[in-house]
Amino acid sequence: MPVQSPLSGDSSDHERWATFTHAIELWRQSPILGAGLGVFIADSPRWLGHAQVIHSTPLWILAEFGLLGMALMLWSGMTLLRFAVPGLLHPTSPRRTAFMFLLMLIVMFSQAHEIFYQRILWLVLGALLASRFQSVHKSHEA
Repeated sequence: MPVQSPLSGDSSDHERWATFTHAIELWRQSPILGAGLGVFIADSPRWLGHAQVIHSTPLWILAEFGLLGMALMLWSGMTLLRFAVPGLLHPTSPRRTAFMFLLMLIVMFSQAHEIFYQRILWLVLGALLASRFQSVHKSHEA
């Protein structure tokens, strides 16, 4: 009995590893500034036979934006966290739980997928941040 799903065969795994390998090679060629936005998808038909994205957000950032882009991404994440935490300090807050779960999900999921294309991520993040403003606005009205 085969363990591998017929919907995702070995070729899918090999292609994923190939995207990782080419992403690392792009980053090695330009480690500080990266190769530039869109270089990977533009060159992927030559490597893989069709257009493909890098199936890892950190590798995508490194390959196309380099260490500078990764530093800006980490700074943005820390700024978001610092901005959101004051409204999330209560340990039993459902908003805090959802925000922390979303951050954990982003970190884990982005290792093996390009998560920034996922619109649900931005929708949930925006809703959580907007709810902080709603609670701040209500406290000022009282």
